Amino acid sequence: MPSTVRRSLLLLILALVGVWLTSFTTEVAGQSANSPGLANCIKPPTVSGNLSLSICTSKIHYSLGETVAFVGILTNTGDTPVQLSTMSSSAIVFDRVDSLILREAGFDFCTPSTSCLIPAEQSLTVSIANWFTDDPPFQAKLSGPYTAFAGLTACPTNGRCLAPDFLSLRIVVSVPQN
Repeated sequence: MPSTVRRSLLLLILALVGVWLTSFTTEVAGQSANSPGLANCIKPPTVSGNLSLSICTSKIHYSLGETVAFVGILTNTGDTPVQLSTMSSSAIVFDRVDSLILREAGFDFCTPSTSCLIPAEQSLTVSIANWFTDDPPFQAKLSGPYTAFAGLTACPTNGRCLAPDFLSLRIVVSVPQN
């Protein structure tokens, strides 16, 4: 396959993934890691310039069949809007014996149709990954602690990227024993 065809195909795939990721991105005025419904957050938030990042789940303890939603909350702490050019996210989950349970990644070009604009002193909530604990390929098989490594990189059009190392969250899943 000629390199121009491969490059065009790769750009098309990246654009489609970007559209998919942005369909899960919502802007929430005033949401923070202290908001109700976000009980399990990495503290302290990661900061770069006027951007602050918190990665959270809704709780610590889950039962088999519940969905663990990993979200990133990007907060613009400045007094002017921040326009992002790209965002990428990933999540990896291991059980207590270090078996890989879930690996998920996403990328967004932040095209004009998706905007990725964070108004001054407001936040953008981004879905990093959803782990369906009873989905057969990714099912929780052991009761106990699971370690999740989650990351979100956000690059403003004018400024340094907020690119923390993978951050870890501990969650606990209860699995009925046969």
